[in-house]
Amino acid sequence: MHAHPGRTLLVLSLAATLPLAAVPQASLPQSQAPPPPTLQVTSRAVLTDVVVTDRRGNSIHGLPQSVFHISDNNRPQRLKSFEEHSGAPQVEQAAAALPAGTVTNTAQVNGPAVANVMLIDTTNMEIVDQMYLYQRLTHFIQNLPAGVPMAIFLRAFDFSVMLQNFTANHDLLQAALRKAIPHPQLASGIEAHELAGLVQVAGYLSQMPGRKNLLWFNGGSTEFTHPGPWSNLSQTGAASNTDGSVGTNTDSPGFFPTDPTRMFYDLLESARIALYPVDVRGPTAQMTGALDEQHLDAIGFADATGGQAFYNENDMAVVARQAMENGDNYYTLSYSPNDLRGNGSWHSVRVTVDGGPYTLSYRRGYFDDGPGATKALSAGLLKVGGQEIEAPDPRSRPIIFRASVLAAPPGTVTARSSQRACRIHFDIPAVELQQTVANGRGSSVVGVAVVALNQAGQPIGHVSQKVTLDFDEALYRAHPMAALSFDQQIDLPKKQEAYLYAAVWDTVTGRMGTLDVATDCGELAGR
Repeated sequence: MHAHPGRTLLVLSLAATLPLAAVPQASLPQSQAPPPPTLQVTSRAVLTDVVVTDRRGNSIHGLPQSVFHISDNNRPQRLKSFEEHSGAPQVEQAAAALPAGTVTNTAQVNGPAVANVMLIDTTNMEIVDQMYLYQRLTHFIQNLPAGVPMAIFLRAFDFSVMLQNFTANHDLLQAALRKAIPHPQLASGIEAHELAGLVQVAGYLSQMPGRKNLLWFNGGSTEFTHPGPWSNLSQTGAASNTDGSVGTNTDSPGFFPTDPTRMFYDLLESARIALYPVDVRGPTAQMTGALDEQHLDAIGFADATGGQAFYNENDMAVVARQAMENGDNYYTLSYSPNDLRGNGSWHSVRVTVDGGPYTLSYRRGYFDDGPGATKALSAGLLKVGGQEIEAPDPRSRPIIFRASVLAAPPGTVTARSSQRACRIHFDIPAVELQQTVANGRGSSVVGVAVVALNQAGQPIGHVSQKVTLDFDEALYRAHPMAALSFDQQIDLPKKQEAYLYAAVWDTVTGRMGTLDVATDCGELAGR
């Protein structure tokens, strides 16, 4: 049934039940009794992923907890937990088994301990560099170990589009690479601020558990990021030590409280995303001030987030393999500082390891924003065309749902003759939503928004509304994981590829789930 504003009578769909064994099967509320009191905890556990490599860049394994030392604002800390992670995750996501045009965000609660993502940023990348990158990444994909999932995003302007969700299928990854390259540069591409595209990818990844390695292949930073926003993080205080740790300054890294760069850093910190910027232009015989500044940008990005910058490199396949190898082998340390005040001040983190010499990559600090104060940045997409939708909070469990891109029924009316209709079918397990029950009937009120981007990452359509879903209480009790289903239509230009970003949220609890639909709507809905 097509979704429309107001009350929609829907039947629980047993055939569309999602594989969500990790989702608790909550029962319907029986009364309006007040919730039990909760204990307010003001301490914060700081989680630090540390990559340890030797002089040749090889990962170091088997180090005991006793050789690690960590300080917070120059104060030694006692480790509360210590864990070594070795090797790429051998996990194939359930999404790979879904029908064409259907995706689910189950990976956001059942994902691997570490996720690897490629962002191919052609905004400032020459065609010759794109073709070389295509050849080497093809070699990289062909030689990926079996069962290791990856996802591929493309940025060609302000925003990014997902070309392939997490999969270990090499054919699907290669098909996504063919969609990304070659990609002609837009004349106005140099004016596009890379922060928006990075934020969008990070916002999606923030809803997944574990560490994320974001391999960002680019042709150099765009004009509006000079000087690099991360330079203060990597260059203030003492120079790098031989063990790879940085200086011990406790000054703020220079971000203003409302600076979007600071907010982006908060997002990366809370989501455990490490950036691996890769300059695809390779070695150059002539250094310029702009090129040198771009490389400093890349180093700052990587140092601040616990990743590694690659430039002046010949073989992108080797670079991608090394970045993934280092990012998949790391140690997780946690501690609870006792001097947090929730005043937004910068806390510098320093890690050292006995022995070596070793090179350490880890996040260099965090902002003392107080527990629960930092939320993920919105990708900006849901504010296009007047939409005002709050971004999901990475500290809350997302709503798990399924979305399918379907051909619109014959005779479907669009707002303009130059448009085509695209139909998105949503399935949300009833247990995921807050229910109101009366006289044997249950209902939930859901917000839904869909934003469409073309392959350049430019918005070409959007729609949002609230839908009331009615169902039979007895049927729900018998099948709590069965899905509430509804359709949403979005009208799109006929001759443009369209990639969809979908969000659903519970209007009572505020919980949200989001999906990037890595399928051109035109492939199924017709051009």
